[in-house]
Amino acid sequence: NRINVDYTGGNSYLYSKESQLYRYGPMNGFYTHASVGFMNLLVLGVGYQDMRGGIWDDDLNDYVDDVNKTFLTTLGLSRSFIPKLRKVEAYYQQSNVPNPFDFTPTASTIWGYTLGIEVSSGVMLMYKARTTYISDLENEGEFIPVESIQIETQFIF
Repeated sequence: NRINVDYTGGNSYLYSKESQLYRYGPMNGFYTHASVGFMNLLVLGVGYQDMRGGIWDDDLNDYVDDVNKTFLTTLGLSRSFIPKLRKVEAYYQQSNVPNPFDFTPTASTIWGYTLGIEVSSGVMLMYKARTTYISDLENEGEFIPVESIQIETQFIF
């Protein structure tokens, strides 16, 4: 997700996240995060960020006052009752949008889940599935889901 594709006027353009940093001028705001456990079984984490300040406007060629908000949440099992299943977690993140509770997919929307299975003492096989979104070539302003799967081995010391 370091490189994004922008489809504008029938053409596609590649751009890095770093190349877009100029779009954000001085900003002030807050970030808060809370986690709560339910009966030593589930853990729910919720985070919210609200930043206000300058965001670049291409039409005006200047910074305008705007808002930049982020919402993220995780839900996981604090302890698995299934032998060898060591991690179960689902997550959702919507970043750098005016209303993160709209739940309309954008290029910054990510959601997925992680499963961790203990294969031997100190070794865990991780299965990670996630969905991100890219711009739709045929419908400007629409986004297409991109699903990916990652399998990795983790060593626990």
